[in-house]
Amino acid sequence: MSSQLRFTAVLFLILIGLARAERLPVEDFSRNDEYLGMTLSPDGRAVAFVHDVDGEQSIVMRDIETGKTAAVAMPNSGRAWIPQSVRIDWINNHRLIFGLREGGFAAIEKDGSQVMGLTGRMGAIDRKEYRSVLSDGVLYAYRAEENGDVLMTEYDIPAARYDGEWFSPIFPHVIKLNSRTGAKVRVVTNPGNVASWLADANGVIRVALETKNGIGRTLYRESADASWQPLPGMDWDDAAVRPMEIGADNHTLYVRRKSPQGMWAVYPYDLKNGKFGEAVIAHELYDIMSPESPTGSN
Repeated sequence: MSSQLRFTAVLFLILIGLARAERLPVEDFSRNDEYLGMTLSPDGRAVAFVHDVDGEQSIVMRDIETGKTAAVAMPNSGRAWIPQSVRIDWINNHRLIFGLREGGFAAIEKDGSQVMGLTGRMGAIDRKEYRSVLSDGVLYAYRAEENGDVLMTEYDIPAARYDGEWFSPIFPHVIKLNSRTGAKVRVVTNPGNVASWLADANGVIRVALETKNGIGRTLYRESADASWQPLPGMDWDDAAVRPMEIGADNHTLYVRRKSPQGMWAVYPYDLKNGKFGEAVIAHELYDIMSPESPTGSN
């Protein structure tokens, strides 16, 4: 048999096998992932994740050394066509914060006890308040075990803009919440045009993204008592820079910035000297970071 005939025969057998193969059900391409948002505790001794079984979600917390597991079922979204969306993260080694698509954020011990609503409907119910706190997430988590405080955004109600699909809250304040008692206090009041805030490694809000007429600039203060000042190279005349995070040394600000090739890259910025360093990660042909709007969340 010639090589051409052998190739044709093999190809024919492959095609027959494909024709006989069982077709995968459509559901396999549309169901949610079974395990979502897996995250380690700060000390690396416990893991938490969202477990999804046929659309029913629960938060699972597992001690890695002992294998002891606690699970707490989450309510569904109440909409058949929209699955529940659960976000989780550790506050400290023993306490977890989670947020639902509807209902706001709450905190829970890793053994499944001491659930406390912090924002949204859950927070209002647990604090017995008529008015709920509107927040979209945590800015900083203090690691102290005794209380588990967190810094979170707080939006005025109503205060939103229409982004083409949803009404999105804008211009957040910053509040400090005790995740075990629900007690809260405002630590930074928005002057009316700050789209986002960044905390340093000690939980002090030191960077702000100010907006005006669709453009943004980055403000900085050296301490909680210092005045806000625009950073050189990130004022109104250089809108193609977005603050991301403050480094653990409290002196380095990581930013999204256009590279010389015109791509969005990650750069360090020395807060002491007011200068950009060399790109931490960049590509000549592709954006490393998303070119988000200056009025969006960072």
